[in-house]
Amino acid sequence: MLASDLTCFGCLSHGTARLLLDKRGRPYSTCIACGTRMFLPSFTPQLNGIALLEPEARALVERMARSPEEYTKAQERVGRFLAEVRARINGGDALPPPGASADAPRVILPATRIA
Repeated sequence: MLASDLTCFGCLSHGTARLLLDKRGRPYSTCIACGTRMFLPSFTPQLNGIALLEPEARALVERMARSPEEYTKAQERVGRFLAEVRARINGGDALPPPGASADAPRVILPATRIA
């Protein structure tokens, strides 16, 4: 095992994700709470991203737990993100979901995999 007690990026549960190596030595993360598996193509820069996002995920969960307004805002951001992803998958330009304001931040997905 490489690391334990990470925040799961799928369910945002603290201390449930484990960073492991498969039988060929490739890194992957698995969550014991929700069962999410995240396979990483290589050690860098993906592991750098996990190290940078871990404190952000913990801070987000703490803010969401303290304030119902923060929880609602986070849920709306997730909803906008998923709507944009679905629009991109369906071949259209990323459109905001119904009821979203025009000045809402847009999520830009890279067209190619970052090396």
